[in-house]
Amino acid sequence: MALTLYVDTARWRAHQQSVAEQFPGIVPVCKGNGYGFGHERLADEATRLGSDMLAVGTTYEAARIKDWFGGDLLVLTPYRLGEEPVPLPDRAIRSVSSVEGVRGLVGARVVIEVMSSMKRHGVAEDDLVKLHAAIDDVRLEGFAIH
Repeated sequence: MALTLYVDTARWRAHQQSVAEQFPGIVPVCKGNGYGFGHERLADEATRLGSDMLAVGTTYEAARIKDWFGGDLLVLTPYRLGEEPVPLPDRAIRSVSSVEGVRGLVGARVVIEVMSSMKRHGVAEDDLVKLHAAIDDVRLEGFAIH
């Protein structure tokens, strides 16, 4: 059974604008298949909203969308030592969820994920001293909790 979804573009954009006004600095997310809209369309919508950053799921998505969005690209999947390198522009920001990951991204722009009560991934409180020693070798953009 096929399903076709029709979106009232004017209402959708008005809602996006109201959310962006309520939460200045909110980062739009475009991952997977672009939630059915496609990466290019969502990159265009993020640009239309004036977003200076777009979050993507993987490095492959960042490499694919870099020509469609001119701002910073935040890769949500945390960096793992030994992962296949994907060439990305300097405006890409990598998520990192371990001290070892920070050490593996010398010179890179990073957002460090810290451990939450979900205990999914992130730098644990016990590792903060080691993190402090490693943090000078990256360009820290911020911290995140997942």
